[in-house]
Order: sequence, then structure tokens, then C-alpha cells
Amino acid sequence: MAAVQSVEGAGQWVRIALAGEIDVATTELIRDTVAAARADHPDATLLELDFGGVTLIDSTGVGTVVSVHRGLAEQGIRVILTNPVKIVERVLRVTGVYETLTGSGVAARRKRGPAR
Repeated sequence: MAAVQSVEGAGQWVRIALAGEIDVATTELIRDTVAAARADHPDATLLELDFGGVTLIDSTGVGTVVSVHRGLAEQGIRVILTNPVKIVERVLRVTGVYETLTGSGVAARRKRGPAR
């Protein structure tokens, strides 16, 4: 079961540190925690989801994180997932969302230069 380790924010930045398993049993906790962080930090334009303590993520968890990412992006808020452990990174890569959620795809494209 997932647990929220901490929620902290300063200015336009909010960090939510999670631990445990992100699955069908914990999606509501994720959504509620993000909503509370948004309410507590209304000026935030960057939400960091720190997955350093997350040991597992299933398809429901991936869907929840993608949904949070999209919903906040529509509000002009950037969401970035940080510190995924190897198994979580692997799941995110296999499902094709790793670059989007971690921002690594954008950085890689910027280093290569504009598309031709």
C-alpha cells in the first residue's frame, strides 16, 4: 500500500514524496494528496512526484499518474516524476510514459536541437 512520506512546497514548487505500492488500492490517495497539495499551494506551477520510495506500480497506478499529469498540464502546471527505482522505471518505460513523466524526453530533444 502506498503512503505519503511528505508534502512540501515553496513558492511555485510542490514536492510529494510517495512510498510503497501504487496500484488500484491507492489511486484515491494519490489523487487526494495532489488535490490537497494544489489547494495548499495555489501558486505552484511545478509539482514534483518523488517516487524514491515507491516499490511497485501497476497499470492502474500508471493510469492515475498519467491522468494527474494531463489534468494539471491543462491548468498550466508542470508535473515531473523523480527518483523512480529500477522496477518502476522499467514499467514506465514499457508503457511508453517514462520520458513524458520524467521530462527526460524534452531534455534529450533540446540537446539534439530542433527537429528537421
